[in-house]
Amino acid sequence: MLMDRKKILSVVRGYLLKEKRNTVLTGLFLCFITVFLLIGNQLFANVQMANRLNAQALEGRQEAFMKI
Repeated sequence: MLMDRKKILSVVRGYLLKEKRNTVLTGLFLCFITVFLLIGNQLFANVQMANRLNAQALEGRQEAFMKI
């Protein structure tokens, strides 16, 4: 039941190509998730800063609007 050399090489080559495709797809997915999280984090930080500045303005510190 020994496979000849050409068949072994074709099986290995096919496996590597399949794994290469999966690796590329996984890398793209991880890049997408990373970018999504970075954008979400920046939006959250911007909302928090806007809330703080609005709270300061409501307290009577109107110069908070000048910092924007």
